[in-house]
Amino acid sequence: MSILRYATVALLLALCLPSHLAQAASTATAPHINVALIAETDSYQADQPLWVGVLFEPDPEWHTYWLNPGDSGEPPVINLSLPPGVSAGPWRWQTPDAISVAHLVNFGYGRNLLMTQLMIPGSSDVPLTIGADVTWLVCKEDCIPGDAVLELTLPATDTKPSLSVNATAFRWSRAQHYETRAIPAYFQVTEQTIALELPAGFATQWLFFPFQNDWVNHALRPQAMEQDGFTRLSFNKSDAFWETPVKMRWLAKHIETGEAFSFTALPASPASEAGDHWVWFLGLAFMGGLILNIMPCVLPVLAIKAFSLAQHSNQRSHGHAYAAGVLVSFWVFALLIEFAKTSGELLGWGFQMQSPGFVASLTLLFFTLGLWLLDGFRLGGSLQNVGNGHITQQGIFGSFSTGCLAVLVATPCTAPFMAVALGYGLQASSLQNLLIFTALAIGFAAPLWVIHLNPQVTHWLPKPGPWMETAKHGLAFPLFATSIWLSWVLLGLGDPSLLILCLIAALIIGIAGYLTRASGYIRVFGTLLALSAFILLPIATSEVNEAQGEQPIASTDSLAAIDAARAQGKSVLVNVTADWCITCKVNEQVAFQTDAVRARLEQPDIAYIEIDWTRKNPEIFAYLQRFGRSGVPLYVYYPENGDPRVLPQILTPDLVLSHLTGEAP
Repeated sequence: MSILRYATVALLLALCLPSHLAQAASTATAPHINVALIAETDSYQADQPLWVGVLFEPDPEWHTYWLNPGDSGEPPVINLSLPPGVSAGPWRWQTPDAISVAHLVNFGYGRNLLMTQLMIPGSSDVPLTIGADVTWLVCKEDCIPGDAVLELTLPATDTKPSLSVNATAFRWSRAQHYETRAIPAYFQVTEQTIALELPAGFATQWLFFPFQNDWVNHALRPQAMEQDGFTRLSFNKSDAFWETPVKMRWLAKHIETGEAFSFTALPASPASEAGDHWVWFLGLAFMGGLILNIMPCVLPVLAIKAFSLAQHSNQRSHGHAYAAGVLVSFWVFALLIEFAKTSGELLGWGFQMQSPGFVASLTLLFFTLGLWLLDGFRLGGSLQNVGNGHITQQGIFGSFSTGCLAVLVATPCTAPFMAVALGYGLQASSLQNLLIFTALAIGFAAPLWVIHLNPQVTHWLPKPGPWMETAKHGLAFPLFATSIWLSWVLLGLGDPSLLILCLIAALIIGIAGYLTRASGYIRVFGTLLALSAFILLPIATSEVNEAQGEQPIASTDSLAAIDAARAQGKSVLVNVTADWCITCKVNEQVAFQTDAVRARLEQPDIAYIEIDWTRKNPEIFAYLQRFGRSGVPLYVYYPENGDPRVLPQILTPDLVLSHLTGEAP
């Protein structure tokens, strides 16, 4: 009898023990919800990324909560237990829904929720055991809290692990993740409201979720209006609002498409409060265009600029023609980008340098201009008749063409201030984007334009004379050097046969130049031969691309490496570059190749990741847009703890080291 009593007491005690003291399993069943700890693969490989997640499966009409649950509720909390040597990144949330319950609005999931996390197991050949202490709240009209201790064990493997039965759930979850974008966003707190100002296009069809639940009254929709090219949203301030934050993080979700992204709003500056801060971006564009004149990619064209100035320095019409060429070229770029946006394609600054046909044609053009400066072509006498004061229609057109050419070769470069202005323009309305490009064009054309319009400047210029012939010949060689660099870029864009086609076209141009030194029909034939080379080269490159299949796009492996490095607890320096970006290459030599910077980048607590955008890739362009950029270079530093920081586009070793050592403000 005593034995029976003890057995009964022991059974009652076992039933009364908390669930987390029982034997842990990978799944748990609770009222109105099932919870499971799962992995994307059925094993793990040492030092390779491993995706693990906690899956919440509520019953129909029941829901769980986002990290900001809204007016009521609690988000899930997961505390992991990991073996030594295993590092883990942050939890990834799916995009939530707005759930109305009576007079309240909550943010959560009336569907399955898979919270995922990237792990990097250490070097080991023993099974990996992951523990998770999970608490949740599942609600319908009433709410039921729950908790469970889950445990998952994965065997080790030396080869690439196979996908598990849960791999589909991970793919489904990734499709519902929201990205982070850097858009111009500002907030202003008043006595009763929180005003949010965004680029145009967010007044309708968008929902906004604050990341903190004591900012706004979630049950009241914001008042929205489009004004001066911006979206202005006015939220009713929450009664629980306590202190104005330094910055506000929000999640935006499109009602129809489900597109979602998070962004950070900064306190409104005095200029933005007055509704005039778009003028600030116009000023940045003007300054960027001004500085673009001295960037490395524009230096070869300074030869043509110099002779244009020496020939027509006292003629305002040539200054106007040059400025018109610059302005029209920038307008064409703006219109192409706007057209691409309407057709669903994304284009950024320097997009044409990702086209093999364009790069091949530009290579041939620089080679031809070099021959022209060496008198290898006799296509006109304007340079030979410098100083004769005769203004011909051909001379006006030449000044216009010089402006167009300068813009074309400037696209591989990005000057300071340009990236912020262009990133803002691509997010703004079509009219504002056109104004940004106009300000950029005026800044770019301003130096030579002002010199043409100011006769007093000509007194400081050397008089035309025999020296110009020698200088003209010397300036041909930077153009040949540019052709060599463009040939290297072309080699990285596709099949090596593209470079062979370009060299054949250069040979044809050389023969044509020799023929133009003759007279009569032979000279005409040489001119037509040169024109045919320029016409047929882009056609031939297009045929080669079609024969080789679709042009390969840039790899996105480096993008995945960012998450992997952060999961290991490392600081990360990201360099988004391209072979055709001269600014990128200069920075890499000046700032990244010094002994001090290289020594810091080789430390085990930091990862240096290079993302190559030489070829088109929509995912890399989307990464650029997250930080308000439309082109390269982009330098982003992820500290071990804290938000990512965007570095300036012109780098110095001290600037890079200040971020890598944590001394930067």
